[in-house]
Parts: sequence; structure tokens; C-alpha cells
Amino acid sequence: MLYFKKDVIYVWNAEVLNVGNMPEKKYRYFFHWVRQTNKWSVHFQKKCTHATYLECQVPCESKNNKRQPYRVMQGFATSVEVINDKIIIK
Repeated sequence: MLYFKKDVIYVWNAEVLNVGNMPEKKYRYFFHWVRQTNKWSVHFQKKCTHATYLECQVPCESKNNKRQPYRVMQGFATSVEVINDKIIIK
């Protein structure tokens, strides 16, 4: 059972945790190359983003699909940013 009060979370029968020290939640992402548009397609939190350049700052792994796109790269990230036609996965 959790109790919320300002910047501190009180956990019943456990130690007090500081909100500032809690890790950010990570979400599943995947990306693939779109040949028709010559751009990368990144899917993160139910949103699809297209850009020419891609920078991935977190670990990723390959995945085979039975339908197109057949080969995608996937992993877990805290955020995806678009800056000047470049997608940065953090």
C-alpha cells in the first residue's frame, strides 16, 4: 500500500523512498527502415515518428516478424526526441 505526500512516498511496512531517486520508467520501442520514404520509423508509446537520421543511446536487439516489417530493432527507452530530422532514443 502506498501513501503519497508531497515529494516523499511512504510504503507500508517498508522504508521511506525519495521520489527524486526513483528510476524513470522504461517503455518498449522499436524501429525499422521504410524503403518507400527512405526514412527511419520509430514506434514509442503508441506513436510513430519518421526521420532521416537515427541515434540510439540505449541497448537494442533484433527481432524477426512473420509479417512486414520482417526485421526490426527493439529495446527499452525512457524517451524519444526529434531534433532537426534526427530521432534520438534515450
